[in-house]
Amino acid sequence: MSTPSNPYRGFRFPAEIINQAVWLYHCFSLSLREVELILAARGIAVSYETIREWSLRFGRTYAKTLKRMLRKLLKRQGIAPRVLVTDKLASYAAAKRTVMPSVERRQHKGLNNRAENSHQPTRRLDHDRWGHLTLWSAAEQGSCGLGFLPVPHAIQGC
Repeated sequence: MSTPSNPYRGFRFPAEIINQAVWLYHCFSLSLREVELILAARGIAVSYETIREWSLRFGRTYAKTLKRMLRKLLKRQGIAPRVLVTDKLASYAAAKRTVMPSVERRQHKGLNNRAENSHQPTRRLDHDRWGHLTLWSAAEQGSCGLGFLPVPHAIQGC
């Protein structure tokens, strides 16, 4: 009887850190360098190249998860949709191709506004509370308690 091989065997970092980095990269459409900054803020020194290798190796599991989620959603709805509106995350295309190939997929910044606007009351409360529209303006003024700027090259004057 053979034991199943551990896919994380031989890596310097534990599986939780690898999963967190791959999850951040795929689910939030962050760049590799942004994921590197987030992990550095938590005290984990890892290069963006390492995160890229992890996402190439372990990213397929997220596509499988999306396929499972789409199947569940379609089963619950009862009928197939005409159009699927998503953001530009690449794993949606892979899941759509296998689960519902006849459905048109639209990916544009403004098309998923209905889903994005559902968060508007929360954002409005945060703006009233903190007086900032974005994390960038809060970080520029140093009032968010981060202790670092999220992406230093994206803010002018740094």
